[in-house]
Amino acid sequence: MTTEVIGSKYNQVKDLDIKDIAKLIRQDLKKFKDCKFSVSIHRYANGRSLIVKLTECSDLNKIQIYYSEYCSNKPILSNNFQTEIGSIINQYNFDRSHPQSDYFHVNFYHHLWIDNNLEIKLKEQLRVAA
Repeated sequence: MTTEVIGSKYNQVKDLDIKDIAKLIRQDLKKFKDCKFSVSIHRYANGRSLIVKLTECSDLNKIQIYYSEYCSNKPILSNNFQTEIGSIINQYNFDRSHPQSDYFHVNFYHHLWIDNNLEIKLKEQLRVAA
């Protein structure tokens, strides 16, 4: 069963290069006044990716701390913030994938991360607060 999802802004950008889509997403992410992002692209055979990194954030409610037996005190994006960023990105995307048959067809893949420098800074804040 194929599920087709088409973002609300996809028809406006379907003929644009991924670097132009990245510029539009950068503009949309400026709505988060207390955060700064890095938006980069990656091209590879038969595909492309958009990488969004949170580089600064003064609202610590947008970040949560992940604990497991393998890593402790790892800052990650809160579920609500991650969903909100994902919905901005997905406005420019489409997905006609069929995972059961191992068929994937999207405008681009995307990844959300916290920048390493911000992660180190947040871990230091946690260590000092403890």
